[in-house]
Amino acid sequence: MQYLNIREYNVAELMQEGSLFSNENDLIESCTNGKKGKGLGFANYKTDIGLGYSIAEMNMLFYENVRMSGYISEPVLSMNFVNSGTLGIEFSNHNLTAQSKRNNVWLLNSGRLGYFAYKKDVFCSALAIELHFSFLKELTHKYPELLEEAYNRCVSGNTFCFNPKYQFTSFEMSNIISQIRDAKLMGNTSAIYTEAKILELLALQLQQRDEKKLSNGNKHCKTTRDIERIQEAKRLLVADLNKSLSIRELSRQVGINENKLKYGFKEVYNHTIFGYLFDYKMDIACKLLLDTKKNIVDIANQCGYEHASHFTTAFKRKFGVTPQGYRNKA
Repeated sequence: MQYLNIREYNVAELMQEGSLFSNENDLIESCTNGKKGKGLGFANYKTDIGLGYSIAEMNMLFYENVRMSGYISEPVLSMNFVNSGTLGIEFSNHNLTAQSKRNNVWLLNSGRLGYFAYKKDVFCSALAIELHFSFLKELTHKYPELLEEAYNRCVSGNTFCFNPKYQFTSFEMSNIISQIRDAKLMGNTSAIYTEAKILELLALQLQQRDEKKLSNGNKHCKTTRDIERIQEAKRLLVADLNKSLSIRELSRQVGINENKLKYGFKEVYNHTIFGYLFDYKMDIACKLLLDTKKNIVDIANQCGYEHASHFTTAFKRKFGVTPQGYRNKA
């Protein structure tokens, strides 16, 4: 396939000379009506720089196949999300294709990155959250078991991604991305709110990486799609604690049979489905008992128990003390 090669810093020049358009209304019209503007196409960038991180949203629509080279001045951890379209990535002997609603984490060393490849007439929307080297170093000191190996490889001059293929972007991830976009509405607290959400999003990506490693030895969850369905079952299981879903209902909603759901859930989360749900409810209960002044009846209801007495019995079975006794000892 023939590509037109351009450099990332040429985008602004192409806009100035009229070869690329950045008007968002024109971009939307071009995507919805099939109308082509003049020149090379549309490119729309939005960048937000925080303390230790930067967030870039890129919306691209080219009328030719384009390979865009890039450059970074320092090593970064890049949380990369493709929201729609198709994006080719050619970095340091890695040649990947990312489809819509997929994500990956890259450790990028300083210097020339490689190329992003855009297909002709295909609208591509992507988000990159880059943790600067100082912030990455700080996180590695705090969470060495999660990041130290990758950090050391990056310091040694390697550029690599956490997963050999881009992974499915879950509902939880998409929700956090929306919250990051709306963070400015938080006013004076927007900076700390954004940082917290970035770390929450990274935690989900690291969890996805670790679950992928575990799946390599699984007997029941042999494909990425199997893992994604198990993760979706977990999300549905805890989405509404007052709505009790049977294994049959869960299996129908996520599209796998009951046996694969039961045994696959145990492989991914090292817990039975309802054992996981029980522990999740108890974790919520502990937080509410310690961090709020809600009464036991309200906490029981929030944790999915219709009767406070049933909640108390379950809590005591787990911790050996009643909910009120747990609160009093804190």
